[in-house]
Amino acid sequence: SIIDIKENDDFITYLKTLNSNEIDIAVFKLEQLITTQIDCTKCGNCCKSLMINVEEFEANYVADFLNMSRKEFDETYIEKSESGKMVINKIPCHFLNDNKCNIYLNRFAGCKEFPALHLPQIQN
Repeated sequence: SIIDIKENDDFITYLKTLNSNEIDIAVFKLEQLITTQIDCTKCGNCCKSLMINVEEFEANYVADFLNMSRKEFDETYIEKSESGKMVINKIPCHFLNDNKCNIYLNRFAGCKEFPALHLPQIQN
């Protein structure tokens, strides 16, 4: 809703006023506490709401895993920007079925990293 968007925008603005190193330290501590408690198969919300970036080597690998030509894979699953960046062309992700990823062991790097709390500069 509009209220949630404003609240998120206000929170992001607030975070940008804080020391980024201190925020990273706090987020890294939280990440260590919660990551082990996350069960990806319970909600699938990341797959239901995020644009999933795909690198060339990942597209090649997953196309091969699915026994598809790269052309067929791109036509079925990929959207390309003018700059050539690739994303999965559907939200929720094509590969989400019953809150489980059909290609879990071969999933994309962004999926493996989610929620990416281990990466620095979280507020940027």
